[in-house]
Amino acid sequence: MSRLAQTPGLTDVQQEILATVRDFVDKEILPVATELEHRDEYPTQIVEGLKELGLFGLMIPEEYGGLGESLLTYALCVEEIARGWMSVSGIINTHFIVAYMLKQHGTQEQKDTFLPRMALGETRGAFSMSEPALGSDVSAITSKGVKDGDEYVLNGQKMWLTNGGTSNLVAVLCRSDEGHPEGTAPHKSMTTFLVEKEPGFGEVRPGLTIPGKIDKMGYKGVDTTELIMDGLRIPANRVLGGTTGRGFYQMMDGVEVGRVNVAARGCGVAQRAFELGVSYAQQRHTFGKAIAQHQAIQFKLAEMATKVEAAHAMMVNAARKKDSGERNDLEAGMAKYLASEYCKEVVEDAFRIHGGYGFSKEYEIERLYREAPMLLIGEGTAEIQKMIIGRRLLEEYRFQGGLSYLSRYGREEDHTLLSSSGRRLGFWLSQLRLATDNIARKPPSPVASAASSATKVIHAPQPNLCTTRPRPPCARSIAVASADRRDRSTQPGPLAPLPARRGHRCAHHRTGGGHAVVLPRPRARDRPGPGHLARRRCGAEHHAVEGRTHSRRDLHEPAERPRQPRSPRGHGDLGRAHPRRFRPGVQQGEREQRARCLALRD
Repeated sequence: MSRLAQTPGLTDVQQEILATVRDFVDKEILPVATELEHRDEYPTQIVEGLKELGLFGLMIPEEYGGLGESLLTYALCVEEIARGWMSVSGIINTHFIVAYMLKQHGTQEQKDTFLPRMALGETRGAFSMSEPALGSDVSAITSKGVKDGDEYVLNGQKMWLTNGGTSNLVAVLCRSDEGHPEGTAPHKSMTTFLVEKEPGFGEVRPGLTIPGKIDKMGYKGVDTTELIMDGLRIPANRVLGGTTGRGFYQMMDGVEVGRVNVAARGCGVAQRAFELGVSYAQQRHTFGKAIAQHQAIQFKLAEMATKVEAAHAMMVNAARKKDSGERNDLEAGMAKYLASEYCKEVVEDAFRIHGGYGFSKEYEIERLYREAPMLLIGEGTAEIQKMIIGRRLLEEYRFQGGLSYLSRYGREEDHTLLSSSGRRLGFWLSQLRLATDNIARKPPSPVASAASSATKVIHAPQPNLCTTRPRPPCARSIAVASADRRDRSTQPGPLAPLPARRGHRCAHHRTGGGHAVVLPRPRARDRPGPGHLARRRCGAEHHAVEGRTHSRRDLHEPAERPRQPRSPRGHGDLGRAHPRRFRPGVQQGEREQRARCLALRD
C-alpha cells in the first residue's frame, strides 16, 4: 500500500473491501488494460470479475441483495479501479447512478423490480440527459414525452450515452408538459423515464435505436453512443417516482454523486501517473545519475504528490458530506473541479518525466495522457463547476447592504464577508455599533467623557477658571489644537476641573473669572516639557481690552518660555537652529516696501 492517498477512520470491513479491489486491479486489470484500450475492446472478463466481487451492488441496500455500503466506500473502490483503467470505472458509474436514483426516488414497485437484478449485475444501468444541441444547459432539453392513455410516447435524440450498447435499463430525461401550464419554469416540467431495452446496437426496441459507438480520443473500451427515440412507447408505471415534473431534481441528485465518482476517477488516474513517473525517474539515468536525483525532477515529483493528496482529501470530504445526509453540491463541485484539473497536471508532469518514451504507445503514460482530458468535461465542465461553486458561496455568504460582517462578530441577522480584511473591519464596526447602542441607552459619566474627548475647554466653578455659568467675556472661548495649530471651537463639556497653571493673567482673570485651555499632547518640537499636557494661554477676545492680543505663536508657547525669533522666510523657527541667518529688520523692511507699492498703485 502506497503512502499517498490514505483515508483515516475506515472500518475493518471497508479496509477489507478496498484491499480486495486493489488486489483485483493489480492482477486482473493493469496487465491487460493498455492492450484492450488500444483495440477499443469492451472488457467483458473484467466486468464479470466485478460482478463476482459484488461491486455492482455495492451501495444497493441489503434487503435488495446488495452490500449496503456508503458513498465513501464506493468512491474509494472507484479510485482503485480507475488507477487500473478509467474506462472500467465508467462502466460502474452510470450503473451506480441509476441504482441510486431508484433507491432514492423510485416507487416501491420500481425498487422491487430493478434493484435485485442490478445488485447481481444482470441489469446494467445507463442514464441520459445531453442532446446534440445541449450539454450543461439541461433546461433547454427538446426531447419530449406526451401521455397517450396509459402510456407515454417519447420522441427526441440523446447524446453521449455511456454504456448505451451494453446496458438494458436507461434513465432518460424528457420534457413533459402534462399538468404544467404554459409559462412553467423549464426544470419543473421534466420527467425521468425508465426505458428497458435489449443490449446491442441498432433498433433494440420498437421506436428506440442505438447507433454504433462514437470513436473517441480516449476513454476507449466502454461504449459511448447516441440514443434516438421515434414514437417510443413507455408504460406510465415507468415514470421514476410515479410523478411527472420531478425529473430535473432526480437527475441532479444523481449527478451530485456522479461528480464524486468523477473526482474519485481523477484521483485514481493521478495516482497511477505518479506511480509511473516516480518509478521511471529512478530507472532513467542522465549525466551519470538517475534523473530522480536531479532537483528539477524532484520538484516535479513533490508537486505531483501534493496534488494527489489534496485531490484525494477533497473527494473523501465530499463523499462523507453526502453520507451524512447533508447537501453536498458545493463540496462535490469543488472535488470534481480540483481532482480533474490536478489529474491533468499530474499526468502531464509524468508524461514530461518520460520524455520521448512517453509519446510511444508502448508506455502506459500515453494512455493516461489521452484519458485525463475526459474528466475535465464529464459530469459538467470545469466552468460549470465554477458557476455552481460561485452560486453556492453567494448563498452561504450573503452581502446585505453596505458592509456585512460575520454573524459571530455582530448581530445574528448579519452575514459574512468573503475577505479576511472585511471580517476584521466588520468586527471593529460591530464593536463600534455595540458601543454606540450602549451610549444611546446610558448617558456617559464625566470620567468617560474626559477619556473620550481629544480637545475640550475646561469649564468649572473654581478660582481663576472659567465656570459653567455664562459670562459675557468667555462666551466665545477658543480651544487650540496642538497638532495643526488651528483654532477650533468646542462646546463646554462636563470635564473634571484642573488647577490653573502659572501663566498669563488678563484683567478678566484677575476679576475671578479666568479660564484655561487643555490641549492634546503636542508634537515633539512644540512640547515645553516631556510627559504632560500643556495648558496654553487662551485666545479669548477679551485680551484686546488691555490693548494686547495674542499671536499664533503666543497661543502655542508657555508663558515661562521666551519667544524665539522666526525665520524671515516664514519656514518655522530656523533662527533657532541657524542664528547667523536671522537678520533683524528684514521683515519690517519688506512690509514697508509692500506698503509703498500699494500706495503708488492706488
